[in-house]
Amino acid sequence: MFSSRGVIAAIASFSLSCHATNASASTFMLVGGATSAEEMCLSETAGSVRLGACSSAVAAADGRELWSFLSGGQLMNAASKQCAGPSGVGSSLAMSDCGSASPWKMLPNGQVQVGGSKCLSQTGGGAGAENVAMHAAVAATSSANAASHSAAAAVDGDDATFWASSPGEAGAVSLTLDLGESRSLDLMKISWEFPAQSFAVSASLDGQTWKEVFSTSVNVVGVSHIPLNIAAKSVRVEMTGKPVYGIKSIALIAPGLEAALDDCAAAASSKDARDKYFAVSVNHAEITASAALRAELPALAAAKASLSTALSAVAGAELSSCPGTSTLAASHNRRLALRQRVAASRVEGADSGFGEADVKMLLATARSTIVGVRAALS
Repeated sequence: MFSSRGVIAAIASFSLSCHATNASASTFMLVGGATSAEEMCLSETAGSVRLGACSSAVAAADGRELWSFLSGGQLMNAASKQCAGPSGVGSSLAMSDCGSASPWKMLPNGQVQVGGSKCLSQTGGGAGAENVAMHAAVAATSSANAASHSAAAAVDGDDATFWASSPGEAGAVSLTLDLGESRSLDLMKISWEFPAQSFAVSASLDGQTWKEVFSTSVNVVGVSHIPLNIAAKSVRVEMTGKPVYGIKSIALIAPGLEAALDDCAAAASSKDARDKYFAVSVNHAEITASAALRAELPALAAAKASLSTALSAVAGAELSSCPGTSTLAASHNRRLALRQRVAASRVEGADSGFGEADVKMLLATARSTIVGVRAALS
């Protein structure tokens, strides 16, 4: 169990008293009792219900971790204004219109029950995050050498190896990962050996129907962090516009536990209390406190795109007619590669496309390119 038993007791006391008397009047976080290194909260993201670090959910500042009971007992999320309930497929949960959602109630033993016999629980090995791309089935439409640079090198966990496409391959080159089962994916991290300036990421639940979830034509960094917040069985990276591509590693970060429904009696027998939840009251006004900050995110995204576009244009500029520029590309590439390797070792904790380390790496890459151009022109 996490943290202090006194805190848990206090939360449990709130859970039993508040929700037995006036549940519909309060907004709260549902803190999981599952054994973990930090507090884990139930949250809703992109239509899926999951258990994740409370600190990360709060930092998102969009209310994804905030819930309330409606007068009919429906469990409504403060961000989406939709209600959680059985999906109708296996033991999974889904978000739907509250008018047709099933009622929930807090039980005295800390379980959260829906439909009279099922209780909220979790499936998986344990709390925390894991890289589900490690040793996943992977295939590439092009490989330089099947023995030393095969597609498997991108998911072997060894940064000393890398997948590389065949030099001069015409058209798009793709790398596809099959996870074997559908997983909730939070983040994709690509560590490049030969960066693709243009690439797109697509996801599929069945390996047949694909949906593009990210694309860029101005990639200039050695490590790409791509927020996903999707459920997928297969993920594909499609690269265009270069004579050769190389990837040292691909990581797909997913929660170690997946929210699910289980028979209440069976769920109570879990050894890590994954079926226990405690309601922590939250002032609803806090949801709007970060509205101004969230409003700045589109401007930040536009600024990043603008800088990447300008940097890409500078790095690819034809300067052969200027004195001293014959070695610009070679010297720039050496400096960029060194900076990217140093930066890559510092961004392990980044969890979104707007992480501080991610932005710093982009700025470091910009400075390296500009310094290289100035040196060549002087």
